[in-house]
Amino acid sequence: LESAGQLDNTYIFYTTDNGYHISQHRMDPGKACGYDTDIHIPFFVRGPGIPAGGSVDIVTTHTDVAATILKIAGMNKATDGASIPLSQPDNEALRHEHATIEFWGLAVPEGIYGAIGTSEREAGEWTGRHHNNTYRGLRIVSPNYSLYYSVWCTGDVEFYDLASDPFQTQNLMAHDKGHMGYRISGRPLDEILTRLNALIMVLKTCKGRECTRPWESLHPDGRVTTLPDALREKYDSFYQQQPKMWFSECAATYIAEAENQEPIKPFGGDSTTQKREFDWGRHWQYFT
Repeated sequence: LESAGQLDNTYIFYTTDNGYHISQHRMDPGKACGYDTDIHIPFFVRGPGIPAGGSVDIVTTHTDVAATILKIAGMNKATDGASIPLSQPDNEALRHEHATIEFWGLAVPEGIYGAIGTSEREAGEWTGRHHNNTYRGLRIVSPNYSLYYSVWCTGDVEFYDLASDPFQTQNLMAHDKGHMGYRISGRPLDEILTRLNALIMVLKTCKGRECTRPWESLHPDGRVTTLPDALREKYDSFYQQQPKMWFSECAATYIAEAENQEPIKPFGGDSTTQKREFDWGRHWQYFT
């Protein structure tokens, strides 16, 4: 690029498709879990107008990369992501606190003790696979809290406070962890979970702006934009009535019907009103 005279006219993105756990959580090496070892990855950008050595403290996902490139190209096209701020002044205007994590099917351990198999195995077969690795997860990050919540197809549930447990070893949903005293904004864990469940139900099928502003689907009046906003006591009954995330089976691939399909209920709206779905012509899982 430099020899071609295009280095200062080119944006270079450096990242990776996933992280990696190696012995954490007593697991073989792999990348199919929702823990920070697997999902918290590097992201660097170099290009015109980007300050050298700068950093932006904001939650982003790979879903945001397409929106970022389109903005650089001067295009205003709706996507499921938000443009990543490439300079500090844009930071607050584009901030959101969540990242959606999901996986369906089999986890395949890697490395010399992973799912290598033998030379005699038939094409398409794997050995050492881990079944029931289907889950929906939610990572919530702000200056005041850092959370991970997941619901598994087996019915297992995990909740970690990474501010006090950065290695995610103390699942506060376990009966022996003494989570009864846990609070955010003075609210107990059972009320926190109703909010996170509702957020997962919005995000698991979100499209467009809803993916970066999911609270708007629950609170169309715009008065709730963060978890502490949603934790106000006046919303307790509303969130307790929201549908819960669950799976009817641990399928080997994504099957929409294996997840709870009940629509969320917007605050102040008709509880029987279902969100309008986009018509793909065929079920969207055929395109993934």
